[in-house]
Order: sequence, then C-alpha cells, then structure tokens
Amino acid sequence: MKENYPNVIRDTEINLEELKAVLGLPIDEKVNGYGLNFVGRNFARAKYAQKPL
Repeated sequence: MKENYPNVIRDTEINLEELKAVLGLPIDEKVNGYGLNFVGRNFARAKYAQKPL
C-alpha cells in the first residue's frame, strides 16, 4: 500500500484524510453547526426515549 499510495502512509503514520479520499469516502468537514456533548448524554437520551409510566 505504501508503494501505491505514498500520500496515505508516511513513515509509520496513516493520513486518514488521504485514505478516505483514495477510498472515495466522505471527508468529515464541519459545516457551520453546533454540538452538545456532556457527561451522561447517552443516559439522558435513554431516559427521554422511555415511555411514561
């Protein structure tokens, strides 16, 4: 792989952006947006998804 795609592997590291481009995968680019991350987020989602008693 290093011989065929030298931009993907340099020394001992893999350039993920180049690998995605070679494989034709979408490159993660943040487009004007916001995110909400906090401890317990998955727990909060699970509680929200529960049906009321």
